[in-house]
Amino acid sequence: ARFSADGQFLCTASEDKTVRIWEVETGVQVEQIDLAQTVWSANFSPEGDMVCLACDDGTARIYERGSGELLHIFGHKMPVRFTSFSRTGDLICTASGDKTARIYNADSGQLLHKFIHAGWVFCANFDHSGERFVTAAGDSKA
Repeated sequence: ARFSADGQFLCTASEDKTVRIWEVETGVQVEQIDLAQTVWSANFSPEGDMVCLACDDGTARIYERGSGELLHIFGHKMPVRFTSFSRTGDLICTASGDKTARIYNADSGQLLHKFIHAGWVFCANFDHSGERFVTAAGDSKA
């Protein structure tokens, strides 16, 4: 589960194949995205207008809040475990069981960088500046 940057919303991902967005103050569910596969994590864009999902089918997906429109799909060869937007929202990093972490342009969907580990990559996240990112992988390397 992740909070939006303004702290007003919370998004949850689930093995029940849904992503739900909740209003923090009231606890009311305000949006739901239904998928055909388990969703391992979900993250808001910095502005809160998009949500990026890490899916069991080997994809990361960006959806527009409100409309639920699918904006981009990023592919891996095994389940994607984690996604994260950069601070400015122009980049997405993904972590996958295919032993890679990848950085994509969030607007165009273009793959910019691919980093290979010797084991599953469980997490990838940008630092506050957006110029560096870190991974956590099953090969005991970051």
